[in-house]
Amino acid sequence: MVLSSLPKTPPGTVLLHIGPAKTGSTAMQHAMFQVREQLAEHGVHYVGSRPHEKEAGGIALGLTHGAIGRRDPRPQTWQRIVDEIAATTLPRMVLSNEDFGRADDAAIQRILAGTGAERTHLVYVARRLDKVLPSHWQQQVKARMTSSYEDFLREMLDPAADTWRHHLVMDPRTSGASSPAGARCCHRSGSPWSSPRRATATCCPGLSRRCSTCRPA
Repeated sequence: MVLSSLPKTPPGTVLLHIGPAKTGSTAMQHAMFQVREQLAEHGVHYVGSRPHEKEAGGIALGLTHGAIGRRDPRPQTWQRIVDEIAATTLPRMVLSNEDFGRADDAAIQRILAGTGAERTHLVYVARRLDKVLPSHWQQQVKARMTSSYEDFLREMLDPAADTWRHHLVMDPRTSGASSPAGARCCHRSGSPWSSPRRATATCCPGLSRRCSTCRPA
């Protein structure tokens, strides 16, 4: 993908990076957070008081209970993000949360209501299947999953599988079928898991699972 071929975003744009998980989101978030002042000099505001606003993202996704050992997400955390976006005077903003990649329709509406659907441009990242699968398995082993890598692969590569874990890894967007028109896709991969080739799209309306304007890169 040649950066110069990406469409220019107009002033007021919110660039919303939605992951998905295990595609380098954490590295990107920390890198951008560490250079917030330099980004501001170029007219870009990185939204949030930390690299990844996980609690605020949980509220946007409609979560009411925290993970075991963690407090429940507080509604004011997401409102703080919304207020920060509204108050920003720089011409462009970046908000990154890989958890948004699995948002359902209600959460998509909630997120876009906060960022502004008409000015929101999406970034959705693809990673090669032979890289993302072991990364997901290792992450789940750390979470005390006990299945072997071979069993994990059988589940992931079974086209008939309909488990929550299969959808999370192989197509996290299926939890949010289609989204309201307005948000644009600045850089998205089309069908990233089914082929080693990548497809990208310039701005196209909505967040539908399939983008009819996508063409192989």
